[in-house]
Amino acid sequence: MTEPMRLQPNSSATCPECATVIPVYSDYVTWCDACGWNVNPRADRTPSGPFARLYARLGQRVGAAMLRDMAEAGLRSPGLSGSVLAAGAMALLVHMVTLGLVVGSLRIMSTAWPNAFLIVIGAGGLLMAWLLRPDLGHVPEAHYTRERLPHLFALLDRVAAAIGGRSPEVVLIDGAYNASFGRMGLRQTRVMSLGLPLVAGLEPKELVALLGHELGHGVNGDAARSLAIGSALRTLESRHWMLQPNWDQGGLLGVAGLPVFLLAVCLRWVLRLYGEALVHLLFRQSQRAEYRADILAGGAAGTDAAIHTLEKCSWHTAFTWRCSAQRWVTALACWPTTRTG
Repeated sequence: MTEPMRLQPNSSATCPECATVIPVYSDYVTWCDACGWNVNPRADRTPSGPFARLYARLGQRVGAAMLRDMAEAGLRSPGLSGSVLAAGAMALLVHMVTLGLVVGSLRIMSTAWPNAFLIVIGAGGLLMAWLLRPDLGHVPEAHYTRERLPHLFALLDRVAAAIGGRSPEVVLIDGAYNASFGRMGLRQTRVMSLGLPLVAGLEPKELVALLGHELGHGVNGDAARSLAIGSALRTLESRHWMLQPNWDQGGLLGVAGLPVFLLAVCLRWVLRLYGEALVHLLFRQSQRAEYRADILAGGAAGTDAAIHTLEKCSWHTAFTWRCSAQRWVTALACWPTTRTG
């Protein structure tokens, strides 16, 4: 058996808190194991600029008020608010634009024959409608089903039963320091994504709390995860990315494409502003949904486990992903039985 390769530090530094000499690795956060300095590097950062400070104060004030409301309301559904209804109307408008392009293009093409120019216009409208179609997401081919991970799905079934939710149909495992739950595709398949670096650092009860929180998003009434609004948000985001102009084009091609690039920039700004407005309308309701997911996690695993899980999730800034995917795929072979068996 070969010995594991040990990572050598690039240099060393002196801890500003306790003067201990600490190693420095270029791909990782530098922290002191003697006093804990810089373990969570974003903990002491203060916002810079007047607007950032204003948003921080407003966020603290709104968060405190919402926490008081949640303490009184508990898991009781808050019902539809004006902001959620406005967000629904904005999401519906996104889908109506696509539907209008389809209907209008078909109308033009049905009455255009034999006018080739109008037929081309109609075909262009159909192409635009295809590009603007609702983004329902898709289930990646590299996923795990109940047959592949029976112990994990057995645990998911128990947690889902405890919170009154439903187990995911497939599980994704990747190298992110994160976890998520949602519905994807035309069938709205329930998908849970688990980042192995995060899960590997959790105790058994903390893992239950994490699963309870994520499964809680399926029962906490988060409007941002609904079919209409969630697909509109994904559509705006993906089309914003699609319209990113390629400024590296040179020569005559770059000059000829300049008007198109400028039009793309304008459209990107419109999509961005529209998406930000939609997110702001959903902010309070989504934050309330996060609190409700935390309550469900505490009910499934206990308050202490839920708090410890949240603390470990906040360490994501100290985690820098530099390992190859193959290392985690290798570790995955024994993870389901060792963690949940």
